[in-house]
Amino acid sequence: MSQTDGELLKDAGVNQVAANHLSWAAMAEARIALLAALGDEFDADDLRDLGTPPHPNCVGAAFRLASRSGMIRHVRYRKAKAPAAHARIIGVWKGV
Repeated sequence: MSQTDGELLKDAGVNQVAANHLSWAAMAEARIALLAALGDEFDADDLRDLGTPPHPNCVGAAFRLASRSGMIRHVRYRKAKAPAAHARIIGVWKGV
């Protein structure tokens, strides 16, 4: 199946965010790999102690890259626990 123009633009944006913020992206990738290896479900709230990401799209980019690489898979959605997230809906992931 071929990607739509929108999917191609999304992937380009994800790659650009990661490339522009290599240090934070590397920390997020390492944390996601650790969480995936533990075998439990996890989400963006589990990256909060890495500090505020340098760009609002960094967290989503980290999860998309990990998913695209086959490290994790999406399992469901839930409301974020952190008060600052205002109960927004976030993805829940699990290692593959």
